[in-house]
Amino acid sequence: MIFRTVLALALTAGVAAPLSAVDAGRANGTVTIDGTTVSLPFAVETRKDDLFDEKKRDLVVVLTDKQLNATRPDDEIGLSLKARRGELVALALRVDGDTLVNVTVSYKALSGLVILPGAWFQYTAGSKPGVGTLTLPAREFEGHSYALDVEFAAGTYTGPRQNPTPTGSSPSSTAPTSTDRTPR
Repeated sequence: MIFRTVLALALTAGVAAPLSAVDAGRANGTVTIDGTTVSLPFAVETRKDDLFDEKKRDLVVVLTDKQLNATRPDDEIGLSLKARRGELVALALRVDGDTLVNVTVSYKALSGLVILPGAWFQYTAGSKPGVGTLTLPAREFEGHSYALDVEFAAGTYTGPRQNPTPTGSSPSSTAPTSTDRTPR
C-alpha cells in the first residue's frame, strides 16, 4: 500500500514538473549581444496600448539580468538609461494575443533602444499569458549581433519594498519627547 502511494506521488511529480519548469517572476536562459552572454533570471509583465487598435492592450514581458526595483517595466526610457550605464540588460517582448510583435533590447553597448521584429524569433506561447519560450538564432542587425534562448513565466511587478512606518501604537511613542538635556 505504501509502495503504491509513493509510486503514485513520484509519477505525479514527474508529470507535473515540466508544466512549471520556471517559477512565476523567473526566466531561465541567456541573451548574447556582440559576443557577450548574459543570464536572464527575471521576468515581469506589464500592459501597453496596442500599436494598431486603441481598444486593446498588448502584453509586454520584460526579461532582465537583475531585479527592476524602482524602475517600472513599462518605463522604456528608465530601462534604457539603466542599461546604458551598465546597470542591467533588458529585453521587452511585446505580445499581441499569441503573436510576438517585437523585442526591444536595452544594453550598454547599444545607442538607444534597438527594436527587433518579432518575425525573426521562434516564440511559443505558454498555457497562460506571460509564459513561454523565445529563441533567436545568431543574427546581425545594424552592426551588432544578437542571439537568445530563454524560457519564462512572468510575474507581476511589485515595485521596491517599503520599510513599514511606525504606527504610533506603542505607549512610548505617544509620550512627548523632552528637549531638556540637563543631567538630573
